[in-house]
Amino acid sequence: MRVVHVVNVADTGGAQTLVEALAAHRPPGTYAGVVVLGPPGALSARLAAVAGRVDHLGLDPATWRLDRLLRRVRAAVAAHEPDVVHAHLLQSDLAVALAARAPARVSTVHTTGLGAADRARSRGLARVMARLSRRFDCSVACSRQARAYMRGAGYAEHRTRLVENRGRAARGDRRARAAGHLLKRRRERRLGARRRELAHA
Repeated sequence: MRVVHVVNVADTGGAQTLVEALAAHRPPGTYAGVVVLGPPGALSARLAAVAGRVDHLGLDPATWRLDRLLRRVRAAVAAHEPDVVHAHLLQSDLAVALAARAPARVSTVHTTGLGAADRARSRGLARVMARLSRRFDCSVACSRQARAYMRGAGYAEHRTRLVENRGRAARGDRRARAAGHLLKRRRERRLGARRRELAHA
């Protein structure tokens, strides 16, 4: 299985260290690539040490040039030939939801909520992503607080799963298994649809 993670920046943060852990503890035979929207950052070397490949797009993660963002992310993700695209953080979620092509798309929600102290752009983007969550095959809450936020924001409940951030190895194994099951179900649905088409041809 080939998995590519898409994340806003390569600076120190919870999402970035999660990507590092998932890549480091991936099952044998699983490819893990990383696409970073921004330029190289503090964690770039660590990501490169555990991932099969890391691409930095050099974009401003807060860019309003949505056309450029989507074009660059679509091309970068496609170069990894992924089975699963895993998005982290709102801007990456947006890019993957609208542009990335893969048999399965997953988002991990790291936020527990946004308030008046957060930028209006972030609050607006959070509302948009709640509506676009239906474009993901699965939205993973990294904590019970994140899951509560997702319910309140209107994320597609039937596509939401809770995988709490605990032990790195266990966490990576659980997410890898979930991605594998997700991909299997997706392929089975497509095969069933194809068989029905042939039966009525």
